[in-house]
Amino acid sequence: MYIIGVILAITNLGVCFALTFRMLKQKRLVAAVWLLISYFSFDYVLVSISGAFSHVQNYSGHTVEVSQWMINQGLFFVFLYNVIFIIFGEFLSRKFGIKSTKTLWILPRNLPIPFQHLKHVFLGIFIIATPFTISMYHGALYEDYVEQNESAWASVFYQCALPIISIFCFQKKYRWALILSLPSAFLAYQMGVRSFLLPTLIAAGFIYIFQSVGFNRGIGSLFKNRKMIYSTCLVSSALVVISFVTMSNKSSEQDFEFKLPDYGMAKQSLIILTIANDRSEQLGADSIILYTRNWLNPFMRISPIKAKEIVDPPVKMAYLWEGIKPSSHKTIMHYPSMIYADSYLASGFYGILYAFLWCFMCYGMEAVMARNSYILSVCLPFYMWHSYMLIRGAIAIAAVPFSYAFYFTAALSIFFCGKRIFR
Repeated sequence: MYIIGVILAITNLGVCFALTFRMLKQKRLVAAVWLLISYFSFDYVLVSISGAFSHVQNYSGHTVEVSQWMINQGLFFVFLYNVIFIIFGEFLSRKFGIKSTKTLWILPRNLPIPFQHLKHVFLGIFIIATPFTISMYHGALYEDYVEQNESAWASVFYQCALPIISIFCFQKKYRWALILSLPSAFLAYQMGVRSFLLPTLIAAGFIYIFQSVGFNRGIGSLFKNRKMIYSTCLVSSALVVISFVTMSNKSSEQDFEFKLPDYGMAKQSLIILTIANDRSEQLGADSIILYTRNWLNPFMRISPIKAKEIVDPPVKMAYLWEGIKPSSHKTIMHYPSMIYADSYLASGFYGILYAFLWCFMCYGMEAVMARNSYILSVCLPFYMWHSYMLIRGAIAIAAVPFSYAFYFTAALSIFFCGKRIFR
């Protein structure tokens, strides 16, 4: 039983890493998704090696035993999920005609006049919205961010203007990009919310690697490339920074803890799978409904139809993890536990079919955004956020920037560039 789990985990990692490298070689936008999947696949290998384990729920004191059989079942679910993602992704790549996006990761220093105007508008909005956003979150901690119920229009316009950072990166003006990324780094440090770095520093690092590194000569040659060494140092430095702000907000009375981002999430997902399996707990299409609502939120606000209140599945996962009932705890806890746990909690083993839906979203968005460099530079911050949140299991939150910020960004792009931006 033990060796089966290890073989499943290592096979899953090998398959995911091989596809990730191919996506990097083709400089595909969807490489961001596969980098995340490969990262978490490595975490599953560590879990498989450690074998059966137990988890004590903080509030109930109940011990959840995760057997070797349950680990194997969970790893088999993860492996099949990723295989479906790969096969359907290859089908969509051929259907959409996406082979390579090597030529799309650069913009000329002298932009066409309409896009130059759009860039200036983004910069103006950024300069105005940033102080208001920092003021809005002044003194806020992680709990304040999670439980925020007030209007956050300053943050909406701040997110709307974030493409200015990726545009500077596409023009290889990294000094300006890094300067404009400082507010997001400050907010990430203050509140322990690393997601602020996704559309800024992480997106900038992604662009830099694609502009600087060639993946055509195999893995070994990469480490002989001076630019690859610089890129590795840059990404490693970013990883260290993110590690320091990983769930280590100042409101916590626990000692500061250094760990990799989302370390242990694979183990957490297997615990959720075990509890859901023991209780025959299923949430149905709650994640999909909330995800769709966030896409349609601006239009639903003016609709006379009142939407049914639904608890976000990561909140439900938090209650399963902690062993409490939602009605007995006022503080909102949000514990996303990977896309696999979300799908399993939705429909049991049949949740594996959700892989088709989320694969379509990732590859479909790439097909739209990879039409040309202009669309890609404008949309990249949103894609980076969406990819991370989706794979991490925060399905509804993956679509949050698309509620308002993306629509404003798209409207400005079409207003200033018209049909030119789609050519």
